[in-house]
Amino acid sequence: GGEMCEQRNLLTDRFKEQMPLPDPYEFTDETDGLVYDISDEGLGKCRISGVSKSIIGNLYIPRYKEICGVKYRVDEIADRAFQNETGIQEVRIFPGLSKIGKEAFLGCTSIESVSFPDSLEEMGDGAFAECSSLREVYLGAGCKKIGSNAFYGTPHMTVRYAGTNEEFLGIEGVSAFANKEMIELSPYRSVRLRIPVFSDALRIDGVTLDGEMIAYTSDVKDGKSYVITEWERGNEISGRLIEIEGTMKEYRSYFRADSYGFFPDAEGWGVEGFCAISSATKTELFDGRVFYAGCKDLPGVVFYSERRKDGINDPLYVGVYDYFREGGYETASLLAVRDKLAHFKRGDSGDGGIFYHKPLETGESVMPKAYPVSSIHSGIEALGASVSFYDDPVFLSVQGVSALRMTNIDYERSVECVSHNVNFDMLSEDLENASLLVWRGYLAVCISGNVYLADSRAKFKHETGAQEYEWFVLRGVGSWTGDYRVFRYSGEAKEGYFVHESPDSPVDGVVYSEISNQKMVYYVEDNFKKCEVYPTDEWRGGSFCPATVFLSTGSDLLFGTSSGDLCIFNCDKRGVPPERISSAADFSDEEYKSSMGRYIHPDYYSFAGHAPRYALKTKLDNCGIPYMTKDTVKGSLTLRCRGTAGAEIHIEVGTDKNGYTELTSFPSRSMDFSDFSFAELSLDTGTYVSVPLNEKEKGWCEKQIAVYSDSFLSPISVSSISYRYRIKGKIKNR
Repeated sequence: GGEMCEQRNLLTDRFKEQMPLPDPYEFTDETDGLVYDISDEGLGKCRISGVSKSIIGNLYIPRYKEICGVKYRVDEIADRAFQNETGIQEVRIFPGLSKIGKEAFLGCTSIESVSFPDSLEEMGDGAFAECSSLREVYLGAGCKKIGSNAFYGTPHMTVRYAGTNEEFLGIEGVSAFANKEMIELSPYRSVRLRIPVFSDALRIDGVTLDGEMIAYTSDVKDGKSYVITEWERGNEISGRLIEIEGTMKEYRSYFRADSYGFFPDAEGWGVEGFCAISSATKTELFDGRVFYAGCKDLPGVVFYSERRKDGINDPLYVGVYDYFREGGYETASLLAVRDKLAHFKRGDSGDGGIFYHKPLETGESVMPKAYPVSSIHSGIEALGASVSFYDDPVFLSVQGVSALRMTNIDYERSVECVSHNVNFDMLSEDLENASLLVWRGYLAVCISGNVYLADSRAKFKHETGAQEYEWFVLRGVGSWTGDYRVFRYSGEAKEGYFVHESPDSPVDGVVYSEISNQKMVYYVEDNFKKCEVYPTDEWRGGSFCPATVFLSTGSDLLFGTSSGDLCIFNCDKRGVPPERISSAADFSDEEYKSSMGRYIHPDYYSFAGHAPRYALKTKLDNCGIPYMTKDTVKGSLTLRCRGTAGAEIHIEVGTDKNGYTELTSFPSRSMDFSDFSFAELSLDTGTYVSVPLNEKEKGWCEKQIAVYSDSFLSPISVSSISYRYRIKGKIKNR
């Protein structure tokens, strides 16, 4: 008879209960401490035989009482049941009671008012004798017999009767009311209703009856909340809709993963429903709903948002039945894959690692949609995040980065590893806590200050037969705390200051500052001389704080560090002049783009003011003959590169036989002239130059060349690396 039932929302402490009142007397109030006896088992009747404790205040006699799980109608008050209970002040007897025994309220000297229902037919002798404070009696129209001396010793009583004078005079023993004032009144008395609140209410904020606010009070009895209101007898309320709204005390319902859903259960898992959602670490948008997973105390349980009564999907409405669960292993991630939701699981050993869920219309108003399992990928152990990388849904697994590739028109998918080229490094990382995102055509795997970038535009066929991506690796992504600015010695000095013997070299000592001729001057003291220095944009030292969280806005890649810094990458700066150049009076944008339109200015080659280390490596090359050893042809290793003034380029060679060794670095004050021919070397930053290197490795099977630099604002570019080799022989046991 009410409106559509909705699930309780786990994410709010508000509640609203609606119910039609089938029989208001189901909720009549009852006084504690009454003792009941079964008077007629067959007819389902019981009586009140006494009290187990003294009663203070109002006495409420209910219509029904549950005894040993069976509901009985309260039909009678036994003889002397309340004799000498001097604490009773008012007696309210609800419909259903037909008889009050002899001397039932004898000597209750504090009673001031008594209300009898129409169902009362008989009062025994002396029922209310010696109730000296009794002032008002409300008598129902069904009374047929009043015992002798029923109201003896009540000299100031007023009687209000629900029937007519003729009906009143027809009551046997009506003389008990001799010399009493009688006033006809119909209806004549209200009924006190005690309506249970099924939510664990902290407070009641409003009660309405058919949409109209009504007066109420609230009460707690035996740990359960009640709303108490008065109903005027004769005003029919059966079937009317009562609505109770309030705030829950323990709204974070305990969760137990079984077919019954949510319910208070201290013996269950002991996880509060609100905490299960708020502590979720995995979310995904699918089918217009938000899915939540990753609560450590509820491994494998996935919650989802619900549709409100008005049909709108609300991400802040998660019903008590809106969840599903697969096994006891933790959720690695969630991902919408076309018309399915993929649930990636950690730690599954052959019993399923990826569960696919499809929406199902249930036809039930309480839970209109469910998400059963439609298919399973067995034996796939997922580790972390997942994302849709253009046509490939990808996820982090024990194999590295794995892709779900379509195998046929029915959308069946196979699992393929697409990160073999970087797995040696990536699989040593904490993939469980890695971020996985798509940024400017790249798939970015971000882990504790390292970023692995897969290029969607550069693919190749791996020896396994899978189409894989080319990868780049960024290391040392983060910020610094406690670092200091680099100062260098000036090549010129103001009056009163000196020029150091090593201009432009970095300063190691303490830097001082003072005002000279209204200008700030920096200097260091060297042999009692003030040598002028100048500040640079470079910073050194301090403690490195790695990036711990990453975010792609589509065009920008941002990250936050463990020290609380929020940073943004310098994205494509080709042809973009630095501010110090563009702000010059003679700056020409056209002239700058004609010369630097394809290049990134060296001013952008810093990392939060620090010199970054960047490197290029050849693949680990076996020259197509992995079973043979080789010797490098002397003088054949040639590096074709371009650098900027001040850049120091380092070259290393690594083999399976001897590991990594540095061949040389240039330009360098300690350079060995035997390393390469200066006659063939040019440091023109606008053109590529070929640098022959004297690499002498012998007996290797696989070889890798690494080129790197860590100079401040000094990028390098490598065009090619080439070498020749001679086959030495077959691999021997080493």
